[in-house]
Amino acid sequence: MAFHQPDGVAPDYAASGLRAGEDGCVYYGLQALALPPKEQAVLHLLLTRSPLSVSKDDFAEQVWGGRSMSDESLTRCIHKIRHLLRTLPGAGNVTSLYGRGYRLTAVSAASTPNQRLLSAAQAPSPISEAFLYARHLTLQRTPAALAQAEQILRTTIAAAPDYAAARIALAECLGGGSSWGVNPQPELLEEGLQHLDAAERLAPVTVGLNSARAALLDRAWRFREAEAACMRALRDNPDDADSNFHYGWHLLAVGRSEDARTALRAAVQLHPYAVLMRITLARAHAHAGYPDEALREAEATCALAPDNEMAELYLTALQAWRQPTAEVVESAWKLALSRQALTLAPAILSYALARTGDTEGALDVIGICTRCGAGNACTNAMHAASLLALGRADDAMVLLQAAAVARCSLLPIALHDPANAALKQHPAWPALLSAIFGSQA
Repeated sequence: MAFHQPDGVAPDYAASGLRAGEDGCVYYGLQALALPPKEQAVLHLLLTRSPLSVSKDDFAEQVWGGRSMSDESLTRCIHKIRHLLRTLPGAGNVTSLYGRGYRLTAVSAASTPNQRLLSAAQAPSPISEAFLYARHLTLQRTPAALAQAEQILRTTIAAAPDYAAARIALAECLGGGSSWGVNPQPELLEEGLQHLDAAERLAPVTVGLNSARAALLDRAWRFREAEAACMRALRDNPDDADSNFHYGWHLLAVGRSEDARTALRAAVQLHPYAVLMRITLARAHAHAGYPDEALREAEATCALAPDNEMAELYLTALQAWRQPTAEVVESAWKLALSRQALTLAPAILSYALARTGDTEGALDVIGICTRCGAGNACTNAMHAASLLALGRADDAMVLLQAAAVARCSLLPIALHDPANAALKQHPAWPALLSAIFGSQA
């Protein structure tokens, strides 16, 4: 995939917002603006001086070359520039300063809905299409989809290293794989944070940057830093669905389930067709002690996306917790044996079997996953609820302690799951909490 920096553009141009090129042109994202020479030169001067103002004398000297410049000609240029900027989300505006001239002022990215996608789309079509498809794959959370998304994004970054949106998307992909037990290695979270650092150097105001950082920090158990990043994301982009979602995830991880419901409701309202956001809202209802509401949300999500195995898997888990039946076990078997099975599907199967009294079947599934190399410390720990249902609290604690040593990203949320509530009576519980949350436990 070939991608080249336009000739003469300053090397620090970003994938969103305006940048002044060394060739005298102004770029929005990676595209030169189509402006007549005078308007191009006026905007270029405003941009290089921003946030300072530019006087009429400066325009006359630097744009008109010292030749006569009428107020009317400058006003015409400013009018055309303002008209163009209104069509470019987040590009800013030109304000008049009485007696001083004009100034280019920034506009908050939060003022424009879907600013993140609009900004990312400023790249050439092959690059932006790769970004959009990789994000779609990341949200599926299956091992195959996450692997494909990671490959696409790494290829995109190699071809377009200055495309900040791809670096943010790769960080989100690595965080998603970690939280679903696909790639739980802590070093991948660190790599994701390094990509976010690079993205911040390229485009410090890119929507999604702070929320992606918050997500990775949460998965690395750096909860105080994650909360600060969430606050920055919501301050800058309160109407961004991802920012609200990641804040909800953070609140679930630290045990603030009621607050998580509020944040996740906001995320779902902003992005009502996002399956991952809706099932996380259902989880928040369950954690906060509203099982019926959790079931209704999960059922509604399945109705909205009837072929989505992620939605079906979480509904099956809730049914196994609240209404364990043979039909629930059948659904769990189907999801565990699917060609696109999610990594957490075997744990839901063992839980459904345990809840319906099939001790031998549940232990067989757990044994295959934990002793035969089919899982990892993170996915193994998700069988703790099954072992608790079988009255094997000590065995459940062993799996959770191993996950803590491996710094499993999903472990903080799993510990707050009502299916694991009985573990709070285990003598090793305080030490486990301290290992994860430290002084925040």
